[in-house]
Amino acid sequence: MKLPNRILLLFALLLFVQCAPSTSTQTDKMRVGVFEGHGGSQTCIWEAVAAIKLDGEMTVRTITTADIANNVLDELDAIIIPGGGGSRQYLNLGAENQQRIKEFVARGGGAVGICAGAYLFSNTPEYSCMQLNGAQAIDIEHDNRGHGIAKFTLTEAGKELFPEVAELDTLYVMYYEGPVFIPAEGDSIQYETLAIMESDVHEEGNAPANMTNDKPFFTTNQYGEGRVFSCIAHPEATPGMMWMIPRMVRWTLNKPIAGYAENVIDPTIFNQEILMSIPDLRQESRYFRTFLYGA
Repeated sequence: MKLPNRILLLFALLLFVQCAPSTSTQTDKMRVGVFEGHGGSQTCIWEAVAAIKLDGEMTVRTITTADIANNVLDELDAIIIPGGGGSRQYLNLGAENQQRIKEFVARGGGAVGICAGAYLFSNTPEYSCMQLNGAQAIDIEHDNRGHGIAKFTLTEAGKELFPEVAELDTLYVMYYEGPVFIPAEGDSIQYETLAIMESDVHEEGNAPANMTNDKPFFTTNQYGEGRVFSCIAHPEATPGMMWMIPRMVRWTLNKPIAGYAENVIDPTIFNQEILMSIPDLRQESRYFRTFLYGA
């Protein structure tokens, strides 16, 4: 029996639809851009990208200042400014791209600032910054205060966002000369503290004691219709804690918490404070020279 042409056409259309690649899994994902401009540490960029890839509901790409000027933010849901040098990132972005980022967040986009990125988001007098998070960095003359594995504690709000580690009294991640925040005087933005720095880091640069401890470690705030998450340290550089970065992105986009594999979440890998002393730094330098040039 010969089938009518209309039925044959219908079968052909159904076959085409079934064979066509599905785009829903891509378009439904949260689209994250990691800023790869001058001033960003390449290692910090790579680690931020790797951290986002832990979340199966996110896609990630690196973006440059030229990309931002060419409206790449229209294709993203959230942006990450990674560690490196906040003032150099500020100069590389320029005033117009900074404004584009601020408008992107104000329209409902998400922004995560990590270490230098948190500096960049601050409202610090006499410092190159974007006034996005309501915080002011203090003691900036001692920015090179030290680094190592720092300890911090979660507030009640922090425990709600990171329930996997809510029962732990103290947590540990890599810290590398991150900002010391207080509320910015006269700023209309009010941030909430989700974690508190417990380490007193003053090993280098004649930095004063009792400056970093009891200061904000994670902060969150609204900016227009969007959200900003600022982190003074480096979970993305800490084995077992990288998953915190995509969780921060989820918060900025007001998305529900997603679980991650057990081998991804392991806060026990580092279970004590390890701050690099001056002798440690000298030894590290010797090891590095050996690595470069041999014994």
